[in-house]
Amino acid sequence: MISVIIPAYNCRDTISRCLNSLISQTIFPKFEIIVIDDGSTDDTLKIIKKYSCQYSNIKAIRKKNGGASSARNCGIKHCTGKYVTFCDSDDTLDPDFLEKIQEGFMKPDIDIVFCSYKKINKNTVKIFRFKRGEIKTRKKLIKRFVKRTIPTNVCAKAYKTEILTRNNIGFREDVVIGEDLLFLYEYLLFAKSGVVIDCNGYNYYHNDSSVMNAGRDELFYDCVRASEEIARRRNYDKVGKAILLYERCKYLEYVGCCKAKKSRWVRRCVNKERVIDYVSLLTFKQLLYVFLVKYFEGIIAMRRREK
Repeated sequence: MISVIIPAYNCRDTISRCLNSLISQTIFPKFEIIVIDDGSTDDTLKIIKKYSCQYSNIKAIRKKNGGASSARNCGIKHCTGKYVTFCDSDDTLDPDFLEKIQEGFMKPDIDIVFCSYKKINKNTVKIFRFKRGEIKTRKKLIKRFVKRTIPTNVCAKAYKTEILTRNNIGFREDVVIGEDLLFLYEYLLFAKSGVVIDCNGYNYYHNDSSVMNAGRDELFYDCVRASEEIARRRNYDKVGKAILLYERCKYLEYVGCCKAKKSRWVRRCVNKERVIDYVSLLTFKQLLYVFLVKYFEGIIAMRRREK
């Protein structure tokens, strides 16, 4: 059985859409839905309880506000499924998503299942595709993590609950953005192999009021903090430094020409690196991106305006 964990905070306008996509799953009701209300001040809890009263496999849990990471950690503690996946309260799943995810674990040595996903923004739908197939070693999993040839966000994948609980893997509650990067990396340290399946059934909806779209300098620096933590754990080897360099470049694009102290410091760190040193670790697209951030701020500014 698989457990679906949904952190929910002040999402009365989207939570029904999310839950309706779950009760429309082809394997319903043979899975567990855990919705963590993170101290909502609107009608979110009322809506969740309505669903939990109607469907026995939906659990509604209320907790003091602590953020999405805190809510997900709460969900992990309460889940009873062999596998666990995460869904945000403003997103949806295609009807066969959970069935395909479970099929991905048919081989007993598979410890994590990845899938492609769709990003929905007003009237546009963009599919983010990843190379399908089995990833047979931990080393190859880490390599694809560095190159971003697997999804590195928390959703669009499923984990083994046993690995999470046995190794005390959870989300850093002091990191607002980038907690998924650190969480996935920690999990991959204990995963023997994984698989990318033929599925793009996770639907990520662009939300102007979401955390990812709410701030600039301080919030996006959390991604740098997360990558610094990974690099530190690897004693700043080439892999760790490659992860850190890429996230620092993304930060500089996000914050623009911000004159904040952190931004200036990150710029100095990027300027010290030689792009050629990372040829074997990053994809050509990543290397080009780093090169442009380092030497052509004007082009990056144009990319920023287009977004």
